[in-house]
Amino acid sequence: MRKSYHNIAILIGFCFFTLSACGGGGSSNPANFSAPPPPTNAGGVWEGSTFNNNAGLTFQTVGVVTENNGEGRFVNDQGVQFILSGISGTNGNFSATITAIAPFGTVFIDGSSVTSGTITGTVVERTSLQGDWTLNTGETGTMTMSYDSIYERGSNLSRTTGMWIDSFGVVYTIEANGDFFAQDAFGCVFDGNVSILDASFNAYGLTMTVSNCPGVNGNYSGLGVLGDDVGMDDAFVVQMDSNNFIFTDVLLKL
Repeated sequence: MRKSYHNIAILIGFCFFTLSACGGGGSSNPANFSAPPPPTNAGGVWEGSTFNNNAGLTFQTVGVVTENNGEGRFVNDQGVQFILSGISGTNGNFSATITAIAPFGTVFIDGSSVTSGTITGTVVERTSLQGDWTLNTGETGTMTMSYDSIYERGSNLSRTTGMWIDSFGVVYTIEANGDFFAQDAFGCVFDGNVSILDASFNAYGLTMTVSNCPGVNGNYSGLGVLGDDVGMDDAFVVQMDSNNFIFTDVLLKL
């Protein structure tokens, strides 16, 4: 499958000036000021790799950073999900807090399945993202990502409407208003919603409730990005979590 997937961020900048009144004659002059440095914009769909220093291994990684709320979600080919929040920075530098969640049935080197950490790095807007990450487990590594212009394809619920099948053969039906439903062979029920975050960019908000599925029941939320399999917008890359478990998959349109 061709990967044309995800990434996300945002930034809102501001500038201001002040006028200083001078005594004598009532004259006034602009005060000297320096414009604040431009905010770093990490928004986009990103593809690349993460390197784990402890394991000495490189993992293929895809991700998305939203344009409007600064949430970032990256997943590697082992299923580990990095959730970035509090993304901030100026002049191409950025930092963020990480919540890392291991795929079901696996753990990090300290035995935990959920941990936190930080990442700091640089962004060339709509071009590249690089960072050094550290987890509270003691694991460290790097992230090297390239921008995918599929992010600028925009978003529309009409593109997600229809029937989709996941890697386990479960069929999801997404309605025109974004509501979706699925039930697997074990009776697990998946009710959720797809929403538009910013129609100019290819990043969708996702919420889902899992029920009748002991051990993984709960409320999930995350992000999705439309990519291309054999046609345009026929692969829906989804990343969600419930604070304890992750739901990551590529849904193919039927």
